[in-house]
Amino acid sequence: MRHWAKRNLVEPYFTAAYASLANPIRALSPWSASGPDEDHGEDKVLPARLPSTSGESGCPGSRFGRRLAIMVSHARGPVLERFRWIGGHADVWQIFRDPKALAAVVRELAGPFRADGVTAVCGIESRGFLLGAAVAVELGVGFVAVRKGEGIFPGKKVTSRSDPDYRGTRQELRLQQTAVGPEDRVLLVDDWIETGSQASAVRSMVEECGGRWVGCSVIVDQTAPARRAALGVRSIVTAIELPAWDGQS
Repeated sequence: MRHWAKRNLVEPYFTAAYASLANPIRALSPWSASGPDEDHGEDKVLPARLPSTSGESGCPGSRFGRRLAIMVSHARGPVLERFRWIGGHADVWQIFRDPKALAAVVRELAGPFRADGVTAVCGIESRGFLLGAAVAVELGVGFVAVRKGEGIFPGKKVTSRSDPDYRGTRQELRLQQTAVGPEDRVLLVDDWIETGSQASAVRSMVEECGGRWVGCSVIVDQTAPARRAALGVRSIVTAIELPAWDGQS
């Protein structure tokens, strides 16, 4: 889990699309925060609140902007209501504990990709297993597991070592070779994306197997604009929309 920390960044991190869609109803914190990461579930630092910028393809008038608007309209509220801090660490598990919130999240993670011909959903161990399998069921397709480390994983595998994350950690990821083929269009689902290092590694394995990368659907997006565009990331909320830690709970 990530740990709360104060931090000043100068990069204009989030685009006009997020600001235009969320500003009327969101309460932003002026401080940075931390939360569970798609990479390894360890402590991670979120950027401080920053002004939005324009010029990215996700502007409200674009096709991406329309798809994003649909995505945040239903699950955003339940996510922000149930997200919490425990000892300075982000806790997303309460979102999953509520059946209506979980159902809304799964529908919205699947929503932007319903018309994209997805044939398989990938999920990275461990929260990606929970969300990925649920979204696979929602889309009526199969699930492909991506494992870390040296756990038992029968059969021939393709492997990829991720680029260093914000802490300099690299993960060895594995995918069963027969799980993805040339006919597949693959979506990656996870709870949080920050550096995108593991998502990029998964993409390389999917493409090594002959499959086609469709995109990445997450609850919380913290990626830089260039990486977001390259991976086709869609999210329910952005990192700066999360409620602030009160310093006590």
